[in-house]
Amino acid sequence: MQFTCNSPVSAYEYLYQMPAIPFRFYIQAFITLLEPGSEVLENCFEPSDLANCFLRLIENKIESDLECIFPILPSLLETARYVATNQSLYDAPVEIYGDFSSILSAIELSYANVLRST
Repeated sequence: MQFTCNSPVSAYEYLYQMPAIPFRFYIQAFITLLEPGSEVLENCFEPSDLANCFLRLIENKIESDLECIFPILPSLLETARYVATNQSLYDAPVEIYGDFSSILSAIELSYANVLRST
């Protein structure tokens, strides 16, 4: 988990390319880093990158590999909502990272479209 915290962009790249089963396992570890009171998060060098990479990973996996992410998407959405509504907790300035709420809206719209089409 320390690797993910210290190098969130690299972790994003690894997770993005993983097959479904390992992805579903390792994304759960990613989530524990983002939870309130996470000791690792408190010592994380770039919590802003960590939060941004998590949201972008969900957004991009829905578009590129829905079968991989769909079974765990409800639990990922719960964390995504927390991250998006607590952007300042992750020291992620809107001027640099954009508004996390906008990323969340895109994720939720994609998810709603998927649910409508199934």
